[in-house]
Amino acid sequence: LTSFPNLLALAAMMDSREAAYEYGRWTALEACQLGFNWSFGPVADLSLNWLNPIVSIRSLGESPERVAELAGAILQGCQDHGLSSTVKHFPGDGVDFRDQHLCVSVNSLSETAWRESFGRVFESCFARGVHAVMAGHIALPWIEKGVAKGGVPLPATTSPRILTDLLRDRMKYE
Repeated sequence: LTSFPNLLALAAMMDSREAAYEYGRWTALEACQLGFNWSFGPVADLSLNWLNPIVSIRSLGESPERVAELAGAILQGCQDHGLSSTVKHFPGDGVDFRDQHLCVSVNSLSETAWRESFGRVFESCFARGVHAVMAGHIALPWIEKGVAKGGVPLPATTSPRILTDLLRDRMKYE
């Protein structure tokens, strides 16, 4: 199979939406040949903290406009050729320095800053018909002020405010 570089390198090399679409298309064609029909990508996170161990080289960059454009083109290239896409990690990783697979990470942006950054990227992907969204173990304090046992903030994966109120009701993702 084609050995593609990581998404950060691809974003640095791709100068157009068309190139991103082709990346998605070839990913889909090769995945479908192997019997796969669902991908857990693309990563729609923004690389806002270079210490973040999850986003790092898996992100398409720090610009919401560019990430939205490239992630949208990748997912369209995949889905147009038989491979369902999943944008992740809702509500957005890349702000904190913690690994959400080991503990709860916190997206500490204000509501306004979140809507102008991560919110814009996810809404763009929703508008393009992405088939799935992967929630992250990421707290979003501006909407979810609750804490779990031990004082840990509630992550999206266990928060009705984030997954139902924000994702489904406000952002209209079905």
